Parts: sequence; C-alpha cells; structure tokens
Amino acid sequence: MLGMSFIASAVIPITVKVAVGKQTATFYQSTLKQKQKTALEFTSIDMKITNRAFISLVIFVQALDRAELAVNLELVHSPNPKRADDLVQNGDVLLSMRTLEKGYTPKGMFKSTPLISAKNNLKGIYGLKSNHALMKVKAVEDLRKFSAVIGRGWQPDIKLL
Repeated sequence: MLGMSFIASAVIPITVKVAVGKQTATFYQSTLKQKQKTALEFTSIDMKITNRAFISLVIFVQALDRAELAVNLELVHSPNPKRADDLVQNGDVLLSMRTLEKGYTPKGMFKSTPLISAKNNLKGIYGLKSNHALMKVKAVEDLRKFSAVIGRGWQPDIKLL
C-alpha cells in the first residue's frame, strides 16, 4: 500500500517557484514556445545558441524529471540579486537562478556546484555598430581607451573580462 501511494504521488506535479529576472522569464517562455518543445525535450543541440540562465532552468527541470518528480515551474520575477536572495531566504521560492561568485554564499543558503563551467561561458564586448572605433578593436590594449557600463551584480563577469 505504501509503495502504491508513493508511485501515485510521483505522477502528481509539484509547483516549484524559481526566482529569475524578467528577461530570463520572457526568454525561457518564448524559447519553449518558439521551439515548440517542453524543457524535458531539449537536448544539448537545442541549447547551443542560448544563455546560461535558460540552460540552467532546463537542466533543473530535467534533473527533477530524472528523479521522477513531475514539476510545474513557476517563474517569480526578481528585479535584482538582493531580491532573489531575499525570496529564497524567506521561503517564497525554492531557488534562484542567479550566478554566485566563487567563494560567496549568502547567509542561510545552499549553493550548488557549478552546472556550467566558466570555460563554457561566452563573454564579449558589445557596442553600437555606429561606434566605428570600438568595432575596430582587435586586442585588449585597443580596448583600454574605452569606458563601459555594467551592472554591479556582475562581479564575476567583470573579473573575467
């Protein structure tokens, strides 16, 4: 009898709330719609040209499926990293998709090992096509004469660049 109730409960989907930025939520939902696939149907080929947050969400959903847990993913908008941390710490969401700096874990939270290594992340310098001087940059030395704007929460990206 106990085994039967466990099997039956594995089929009933659970709702898992995840803190994500608005752009991530929009990208995730539009990509699923565009590809006409569920997260469970995505393969590494589907994810070649996408972003880290999307890939992390797909890996998360697929991992729960492999653990035989049916999941309804509820994406909760988090406008900044501090709000994402607060949502997790208050129990309003199960997890946050934000990337934490190596060696930093917010108080009262658990940080998983990296799902995607840094060597697999593409970083770049982006600017307007009309900025002809920037478009001619070929080396780091050429780049040093420019200034840039980047979010304060992107410390790992700043260090990498």
